[in-house]
Amino acid sequence: MPEIDEHTITFSGIGTADKPMRSFGRIPIKFNSLKYRFHIIDNINFPYDGIIGNDFLSDNYSNIDFKNESLTISQVELALKFNEPIYTIAPRTETIIECSVLNPEIGEGLMVDQNPVDSILIANCIVKVKPNSRINISVVNISESPITLNSNLKLKLTPLENKITKYSIYLIQSPTMPLTELSRS
Repeated sequence: MPEIDEHTITFSGIGTADKPMRSFGRIPIKFNSLKYRFHIIDNINFPYDGIIGNDFLSDNYSNIDFKNESLTISQVELALKFNEPIYTIAPRTETIIECSVLNPEIGEGLMVDQNPVDSILIANCIVKVKPNSRINISVVNISESPITLNSNLKLKLTPLENKITKYSIYLIQSPTMPLTELSRS
């Protein structure tokens, strides 16, 4: 077991800690040909085994590829598994969440009449797929209880050109002139 040196630092803004935490010190860890010192923290309420800091990433010419879920450190590629966010929607409230879609390759589309979870309504809307292959949507909890919602809802977008087949434009020219309708079918 490597020895912990006495160099300590104070961390803040990680996990759910309300106050800054002090490290116990650092230990050297070897990764392939790289050797780096990592700080050790105890009793952190965090769903991961550790955090890699910007200093490590820059010192080792690293690249995080969110689309392909990989981390490259000094030409060594590691697969990453990103956790899907889990949301708790308060009773009788509306909130915006980020979720996955089954067909992100279409780029943008319509979210129409999809409600995969009881007591949750999803707004019909036009959305643009973000670079991480996810979309932002508005959801409403219509129940009297909080609902826990996994963001992997497996929603399907409808391409815009498939739904927009008719449109009407109304022109109001003046208060005394009648409403004029321009239509395309």
